[in-house]
Amino acid sequence: MPIKSIAVKGFTLIELVVTMAVLAILVALAAPSFESVFNNNRLTGNANQLLTGLQSARMEAVRRNARVVVCSNATPDVANDCNGAWQGWMTYVDDGAGNPLNASNGVFDAGEAVLSSGTISAPTQLQASPAISVDNLISFSPDGLAYDNAGALLRARFAFCIPTVSPPENTRFITILAGSQMTITRFDGGGACAAPANP
Repeated sequence: MPIKSIAVKGFTLIELVVTMAVLAILVALAAPSFESVFNNNRLTGNANQLLTGLQSARMEAVRRNARVVVCSNATPDVANDCNGAWQGWMTYVDDGAGNPLNASNGVFDAGEAVLSSGTISAPTQLQASPAISVDNLISFSPDGLAYDNAGALLRARFAFCIPTVSPPENTRFITILAGSQMTITRFDGGGACAAPANP
């Protein structure tokens, strides 16, 4: 009786090793473009979140007929307070929480309603132009407009940045003009993160 051979289907060890080597080469070639996509998404996501917070603060100031403040908060996940660098931010109604002496004083007082807060995800950095960095806050009046310390309509800029050349446009500017017009634009910072100038 003749012996029948049974065909075994599958990969040999050599075929598997060659396939894995080709896959590793393809992943190594694609990694820089993935980094650019991830950084681009981080910048855009953070800028959109702050822009939404600013626009919401403006609308709440009109709706509540009260001053609404967006301020820097170095520890937004720990405490509601206006403090430190722009590692995060919070928005609150500056109405004194029933105490007229504390209303519209630009200071977060106990009992004032916190409307929102945000955290900047690393490695993204946030810097403010001089018109904002004086007090580290933007205050929207009940008319929906933001004013600088001299009483003029606010002209200021935020810069979200990642110190990298991947992507080349490593900065997102949030520009505030005429006290309420807000836009996001891309900027090639050459891999550096510099504080923005007032527009």
